[in-house]
Amino acid sequence: MKSLFKKILLLYTAALCAILLIFGITGAIHLKQDHIKNTEEALVKNLDQLKQSFLDNPAAQKEPDIFCKKYGKIITMRITIISSDGKALGDSDAEPLHMENHLDRPEIQKAKKNGYGSNLRFSHTVERDMLYVAKPLENGGFIRVALPLKTLMHSFSNLFYTLFIVLTLSGALILILGILTTKRITSPLASSLSSAQDQLSHTIDHLTQEKQKLSAILTNLYDGVLAIHKDKSILLCNESLQKILDLTDRHIIGKKLFEILCPPLIISAIEDCLKSGTIHQKQIKIVQEREKYFECIISPLFATDKSILGAVAIFHDITELKHVEQMRVDFVANVSHELKTPLTSIRGYTDTLLDGALEDPAHNKNFLNIIRENTLRLTRLVEDLLTLSQLESQPSLTKKEVHLKTCIDEVLTHLTPYAEKKNITLTTDIHIHSWMCDSQKIEQALSNLVHNAIQYNPSQSTIAIKTASHPQGLKLSVSDNGAGISSEHLPRIFERFYRVDRSRSRELGGTGLGLSIVKHVALLHGGSVEVESTLDRGSTFSLILPSS
Repeated sequence: MKSLFKKILLLYTAALCAILLIFGITGAIHLKQDHIKNTEEALVKNLDQLKQSFLDNPAAQKEPDIFCKKYGKIITMRITIISSDGKALGDSDAEPLHMENHLDRPEIQKAKKNGYGSNLRFSHTVERDMLYVAKPLENGGFIRVALPLKTLMHSFSNLFYTLFIVLTLSGALILILGILTTKRITSPLASSLSSAQDQLSHTIDHLTQEKQKLSAILTNLYDGVLAIHKDKSILLCNESLQKILDLTDRHIIGKKLFEILCPPLIISAIEDCLKSGTIHQKQIKIVQEREKYFECIISPLFATDKSILGAVAIFHDITELKHVEQMRVDFVANVSHELKTPLTSIRGYTDTLLDGALEDPAHNKNFLNIIRENTLRLTRLVEDLLTLSQLESQPSLTKKEVHLKTCIDEVLTHLTPYAEKKNITLTTDIHIHSWMCDSQKIEQALSNLVHNAIQYNPSQSTIAIKTASHPQGLKLSVSDNGAGISSEHLPRIFERFYRVDRSRSRELGGTGLGLSIVKHVALLHGGSVEVESTLDRGSTFSLILPSS
């Protein structure tokens, strides 16, 4: 009972203090406003008298500064005479020559427009807050009087003190009555309130736990979730959807659907769902830092009487699926093109031979050589496709301690004759001699890099194979001093079938898959690939292999 009494008394006291505070603040504001208004009216009266005195005194009109300083001491207010162009002609508290143009002052602007103007602001001339009133003169100028805010507040403090005493005494009396009333009503309510309090606490705890669970689920859910009321106001929007739609305003609950940056296609689908009560499914593209694709499933929310309460939309990121689908389409198109070119050539020359050229000793051997070259090209393409497929579908490694010089020498043994034909020099610079890796796959990747370097570099070039340490582990690089690659091609150089110069690549018999194989070998080892190239200075392709 004592606890209940204390709680009710505390609430009562808090409410009383709040009410008294509100009344005090409101009363003080009204008193201040009334006081300022009364003071302003008094200033207007003084201004009217000063204006009349100024107009009736020709000497004052000739020497307005003397007039201002004389009457300013008498009425203890700041007086200013201003010309029609805003120049200060006289001022009781400052020298007019040092004063700024006053035509843009708010009270002057109001007086010019309405015949009277007032304003409470800071004065840069006398460096203090002032209450200004101004009126126009018949000659087009203005007369203005001002009272320091400090003087105004000094007289207001007496009124505020009286208000404080009245509110304090009233509060004390009401508090005493409240204590007596609280004691009378708490006794019979104590037991019933205690029971209700326990039940309410249990209910609140349960609801809080459920809310925390739901909040945790929605917060950590990868998919975006948007719940809409039937009036199209937002009931729920999780963090994932806020990131998906790039919503900078986090306080969107209760806003209308059209107030947020939601794709028009989704807004239309939600409206259709609310009307028809059926599930809708849409795919959308959202462009921010990069393109993203989402599948949005919109389902209606039904009440127990089967009426539509709203709708919920789930946004699932299908960007990777779209990317894979596009890669598949591109891959099929590229493979078809790469196969079609040599097959067309083989068929053409075969038909020519069958039509009679087989008996022509001057051309038949040349035709057969062309057919053979295209057959070899098809063979290399199929072998590279099988290699790439194996690296993707069977990502397994046979790691062991590999002597890198032996691995490099094995590659050079097969490619040195090819390099000698083009008068290209192959060099090695071994700083790391052994590494845990799959020797067969590393040889395959290195062979592709060296073969490409020989293939695309001119005669008298030098190709260097190096091993060196790297922050992530081992750096195995192949460098040349050839023509180099333009910077716009470097981001895509490791893509399948990507060629810097398609006509020259096909002329040299390239399949367009060698660098893609190199990349997959590096990724299979948990590493990466790098390329550095400068036009007319050469290129460096590197495999970065992490430590085991």
